[in-house]
This record gives sequence, C-alpha cells and structure tokens, in this order.
Amino acid sequence: MGMKRVLFIEDTPECQLILQNILKDYQLTICNSLMDAKEALKTGPFEAIILDIELPDGDGLRFLAEIPESQKNQSAIFIISSKTALANKAMAFTYGADDFIAKPFDPIELKMRVDAKIRKMHDQAQQTANFTIEDLLVNVAEQRLYHEVSGKTTHINFTSLEFRIFTFLSKNKNKVISRDEIINHIWGGRVYITDRTVDAHIAHIRKKIQASRVKIETVFGTGYKLTASSL
Repeated sequence: MGMKRVLFIEDTPECQLILQNILKDYQLTICNSLMDAKEALKTGPFEAIILDIELPDGDGLRFLAEIPESQKNQSAIFIISSKTALANKAMAFTYGADDFIAKPFDPIELKMRVDAKIRKMHDQAQQTANFTIEDLLVNVAEQRLYHEVSGKTTHINFTSLEFRIFTFLSKNKNKVISRDEIINHIWGGRVYITDRTVDAHIAHIRKKIQASRVKIETVFGTGYKLTASSL
C-alpha cells in the first residue's frame, strides 16, 4: 500500500515548509491557489485536505462548500487560519470541516491531529467494509447476508439485531464470546436484556445459516463461539 495522500492548500512559503517537514510520512501535495487545488482533486482521493481560508484567488470556505460530498466523505478536512471569528468556524464546520486550527499553530499538534483523524477514518472504513467468512458474504453497509455456493448466491433474511450479532461473532471468529459481551456490544449497558433473549436470537441465526459452513457453537456456562469449516 502506498503512502497516504494529503492535500495542502496554502500560499505562505513558511507554512508550506513546516508541513513538508512534519508530514514526511505522507505523500504531500501543495497547492498555492484554489485553481491548482481543483486540478489536484481530479487526481483521486486524499486522506486529508488542509485548507487556508485566505488564498490569492478566492475564499477557502467557499471552495470547501463546492467540494462534492463524495470527496468530502473520503477525506479528513482541516481548516487553518488566523481568521478565528466564531462565524468563520461555524461556516467551516457547516461546509464539512472536521477541525479548525488557529494560526499560528503548533506543528506537532497539527501532525497529531492529522494522524489521529486519518487513523480514525481508516478504522471506521474497516468496520464498515464488506467481508466473507467461508461461503457467506457479509454486506455491512446494507446489513445483508448472502450464502454463496456452486456459483449461486442466496440472500439470508436476517433482522437488524440478528445481523449485528452475527457480524460481531464473525469478527471474533474462533473466540469464546460471553452473553454479557454480546449484550453490551449490541444493546449497551443501559437496557435490561436477559441471557434468554440472546439465546433466542442465536437460535434464529443458527437456523438461517444451517446450510452454510459457518457454525455457532455453545460454550456451556460461558457463551458462544463462531467457527467455520473449509470442508
């Protein structure tokens, strides 16, 4: 996997040099103007966009407002500016910024914020990514499960709760998961759920996936373990 890409839109040489020094772990693209930035965005997604408000050919906030939502959703967006009035901050967040950093800024703090936000977005993307487990395809975004065998794909009709329980067990394959862990992960600690409720959902899931190679074993006195056979 290549280096993560960061777009920096700033016309001040001093700031450009600072970013070049602190973001050496990234593939940094520097643009002096909004016109150059528009061309850079055509080259593909950036993990982060760092944008000044005041630029030679226009307003950075207006530029941010015009970035398509599909591109914003793929990038962590940081505004850096000396124009720290509440109105500017409000507009920045309204238009999709993730963070507003006042100039002059601490370079190390900026790097920490960029690192943290990119890492969080990567983790979220992994959590929502589709995956397969033996002959089952899990479509996380649509909360749908499919059984694939002999070139034929069949939809397994799970309820939302059943899907979430199955996904949780799948991501902990071959691990014993207690009923309490399932309750805390699926319902949270504020709702009173009995072990019998968990057992009932597991029974429904087992029935629906019985034609697959994926099984849910009962570990008596503890909870459940999802296993998969390649046979």
